[in-house]
Amino acid sequence: MLESKYLKDNIENIQKLLAIPALKNFETKSLQKLLRLSKIREYENGELIIEEGDLDPWLYFLLSGKIRIRVAGPPHRFPCHYGIDFSTRGELIAAQKTVEELRGYLGLDSLHYLSIDGLLKSTGIENPEKNFCKACFDGCYPVAFDENLTKACLETT
Repeated sequence: MLESKYLKDNIENIQKLLAIPALKNFETKSLQKLLRLSKIREYENGELIIEEGDLDPWLYFLLSGKIRIRVAGPPHRFPCHYGIDFSTRGELIAAQKTVEELRGYLGLDSLHYLSIDGLLKSTGIENPEKNFCKACFDGCYPVAFDENLTKACLETT
């Protein structure tokens, strides 16, 4: 990885950022400010930028090259009523978009998730479907719950 000599507010870089669907409605001045706060780096072809589990405070904008994301679990499409802090489908982008739509929205070259079957097989447990809750992936809740009871009733503002 090398620090780039590109100008941070170079209009070509800003135009490339505007081509990213999630940034297309940003104003040029806002993107210029964002670029000034960013580190601009060049990576070698095929160089890994972030690995799963890495903690990194930076935003990454790819100005050229390809982005391939592999997720080591299925997409979360349904809310968890058993303790994980997402209580509505509206909070989950995978509930709103197909994998292909999500790939396009994020401007990725490829996006792949581990399948539910692949996740279950990876446990090495016999009959894993009987031992693990998959509700946030497939919407099949093993225990009934009151849909009117949400985390909001326990929180104060």
